[in-house]
Amino acid sequence: MVARDWYNEDMIPLKELPPNYQLHSTFNLSTKKAVLVLNLIGFFLLLFFGWLFIGLAKSMRPDFTRIGIIISSVFSLLVPLVVLLLMILLHEVIHGLFFWLYTHQRPIFAFKGAYAYAAAPDWYLPRNKYVVVGLSPLILISLAGLLLLTIAPLSFFLSILIAMIFNAAGAVGDLIVVGWLLLRQPDSLVRDYGDMFTVYQPVTVYSQEIPG
Repeated sequence: MVARDWYNEDMIPLKELPPNYQLHSTFNLSTKKAVLVLNLIGFFLLLFFGWLFIGLAKSMRPDFTRIGIIISSVFSLLVPLVVLLLMILLHEVIHGLFFWLYTHQRPIFAFKGAYAYAAAPDWYLPRNKYVVVGLSPLILISLAGLLLLTIAPLSFFLSILIAMIFNAAGAVGDLIVVGWLLLRQPDSLVRDYGDMFTVYQPVTVYSQEIPG
């Protein structure tokens, strides 16, 4: 017979760890090894998403080939830099929005080294809800970018593509953490410290009746 002292049936975010949950695993993205791996994978994601989004742009807008004229202007090279910064901020705001939707509490936003993050370190989020938090900027910004590519003037194409490509490649940490979490059981709880993640799982207690 399997018994559990406590079970989060509704799978809601919690401020306190249930009594029968214990630490299962930790994932730290701030180590030198993790940073090296993230940058390496991010480089290949940059190539992949560049190929993917440029290909989609060409299929949606045949006049896209004229973008070379735009790239040659100094002004159009400066605009994407501003767009890139705004995209980074938007990426973290979207993370924060979903943290807030689930916890109804303002998350923290911070810069650490060369990257920014949003986190909710005071909360234990169910695994599947955290997967939504992790993937939301990648999905929403990519979909919004594809929509804009169909209606925006050609002069905005470079900025939109750069935002889409770098957002997708910059989500390398989100993708790795989500993949790591999907290997954990569905009733796991996740605590996000920004660059470190801890997973807690319920302890299963086995009881056996002793013949009298």
